[in-house]
Amino acid sequence: MGKVDGPGSDATRVKLTGLGAGCLALCLVFIAAMIGSLGHTALTANGSSGRIFAGACAAAVLAGALWFAVRSPAMLRGAALAFDGQGIWWTDGDSRYAGLIPWTEIAAVGVGTYRDPRSTSSSKLDAWLEVYLKDPAPQPAPELSHHFFEVVSPAPHLGGHCYRFQLVHDGSAQAVEQAAARWNPALWHGTWDHAHRPRSARH
Repeated sequence: MGKVDGPGSDATRVKLTGLGAGCLALCLVFIAAMIGSLGHTALTANGSSGRIFAGACAAAVLAGALWFAVRSPAMLRGAALAFDGQGIWWTDGDSRYAGLIPWTEIAAVGVGTYRDPRSTSSSKLDAWLEVYLKDPAPQPAPELSHHFFEVVSPAPHLGGHCYRFQLVHDGSAQAVEQAAARWNPALWHGTWDHAHRPRSARH
């Protein structure tokens, strides 16, 4: 695992998650309405206890709004992967990419799915890009440790641990397949279903 400046200018970028601009605007309008309502209540409530309570609620909502405003650019960008000649990169929406999984360390790349047996939906859910490493006892990079999972190996030559990145954004499963096919088709192993829910291997 290496850390360098970031993916190349010709990298294939795949958005995994992220808020749409319309959804973000709606959230901001809702927060503003909440602050206005609580502020009005704080000014007009009968009794000091009611005003203090409403004022405290308004202050809490305002603090949340400020955090939301600071994080909104990253939320709009969303989590993403980038594929280039060096390997696979990850970002949670911040401007920089957190880490690189080099192609030289990767044994296989594919999409793993899991359907909760308690779910009433007939469609597949929980689709993830899974990156298996050549090392039979891999240790996760600190910057990607929360993406490191223990799984039942989908193939005899693959280990029981891998990096997993959830594919939430529409079309992201097809996009990662196309990206892998462009940069390292020999490592693409298709799609497999997990019979058991993968669990985090983060320590």
